[in-house]
Formats: sequence, C-alpha cells, structure tokens
Amino acid sequence: MIELQQLVYFIAIAKCGTLSAAAEELNISQPSLSRSMKILENELGILLFDRTKNKIILNDAGKLALSYAKHVIDDVNTMEHAMQDYERSLHTLTIASVAPGPLWSLTPNMMKRFPKMNISTEINPKEDLKEKLTDNTYQLIVTIHPFDNDIVSVPYLEEQLFLTVPQGHPLCKYKDGIYMSELAGETILLYTEIGYWEERVIRKLTLTNFIRQTERSAFQELVRMSGLPSFVTNLSIKDEIMHTDSTNRICIPLLDDDAKIQFYCSTTMQNREYLNALL
Repeated sequence: MIELQQLVYFIAIAKCGTLSAAAEELNISQPSLSRSMKILENELGILLFDRTKNKIILNDAGKLALSYAKHVIDDVNTMEHAMQDYERSLHTLTIASVAPGPLWSLTPNMMKRFPKMNISTEINPKEDLKEKLTDNTYQLIVTIHPFDNDIVSVPYLEEQLFLTVPQGHPLCKYKDGIYMSELAGETILLYTEIGYWEERVIRKLTLTNFIRQTERSAFQELVRMSGLPSFVTNLSIKDEIMHTDSTNRICIPLLDDDAKIQFYCSTTMQNREYLNALL
C-alpha cells in the first residue's frame, strides 16, 4: 500500500529536480530516498522516472502520478486543518458583534458561565454574521435585528449615544439633548473601533470634523486633556476599561433615532445553551 511519506518524497524530488537536493531538503540520505521511490514504483506497477547514471527525471507516467500525489497531499492537509479547527471549536466560544459595546458585558458573562471554554471575540459590522453563525465560525452573534427559522434570537441590551463636552463648552446649552445636525462645523475626538456606529452615525455627519484615534489609551488621554467634544454611550460609561474620566464633562444625549440601538443575541439551535446561560 502506498504511504503518504512516499508521496511527500516523490513531490520533493519533482520540486528539487535531483535526488541529492531532495534528500537534503527532506533531511534523509540519498540511498533511502532512492529506495523509497523504487518501492513506490513497485506499488504502482510502473516506472515513474527515466534514470541515467547521473540523473533521475520524471517520465510521462511520473508527471501524471505527480498531479495525483499533489491532490492527495492537499486533501490530507485540508483534512488535518479541518479536524484541528473542529477540535478548537469544541473548546472555543467565538462571539462576533456589530459593535463593541455589547461585548463588554457579554464576554465576562460567558467566561463566568463557561470557565473551561476559550472565549474569542470579534467586532464585525458586516452583513455576513448569519452565514458565519450557520457554518459555526461564530457560536454567538450580536446584531441590530433578530433572526428566525433555524436561528434563535433574544433581545440583549440597548445602547444610547451621548456627546460629552467640558464644563463651559458652547454646546453645554444643549444639555437636555442635541441632534446630529447641530454638530455641523464641530471638531470631535473619535475612537475608531466603534463597529456599526461608524455607518449608523459617523458617516452621516458629513459637516463634522473628526480627530480619529486608533489607540484607546491615546484617545482617553486626549479626552481628559482636551476641550474638544467626544462620544460615549451608556455602555462605555459603565465599562471600567472603556470609561474615560468624565468628572468635568457633561453628557448630552443625541436625540436622533439613529443614536439608539437595540441589540439582539443569536445562535443556532445546536448552540442554544449559550443563550440559555444569558437568560
């Protein structure tokens, strides 16, 4: 019976061009490699090489065998990766959310309820979350709308967007609420990792200037030291890591409908235990 190792050796010879080069790459002796190829030829019942005193060259049968050998090794590698991914999935709970806010409470909740699982989280504002939930790339997703049929969805939490400004800032006069249109011409500090909020709010503020920060610590320091407005939500205020000291700042609610999001947690029927833990 043909062994996988023989096919690996065979492919290496075709790649390297000579027995000596292939033996060096495979870290085996040249005689051992030569014997392995003769055994492979005996198993197949056909010569794969044209041999001369100083050379070994694939013949037509060898070229045909090479194409099959590559397919076999590719299939084996695919199988190994699939099984490794499956093994990891048994011990990993991957959660994706369209915005970061829900993850700040969801992640520690899942860690507490499933202490033996590795919890992995992603911010993914794209529209492929349901597909990735179905193919088990994600085991739990957070979106702005529920699903039906084979997907189980429950309301999770609501996030409200606020503008924060220092005491004495001209926008303090809107302390009871402000509309996005009233931010035209303003310069606002913005932390970039905000997921779906970028599409829902920020892209609509075409007349507003933003100073974007990709580093959370740098953003928080700018908020503390600057007189510029910034955004917070009811969720970021509660989160110890995301919260920026706003002692000297006023939080002004945005009054637009788009400034409030109801989030839903969803999973497949086979992973319903994750939603049951939340409920």
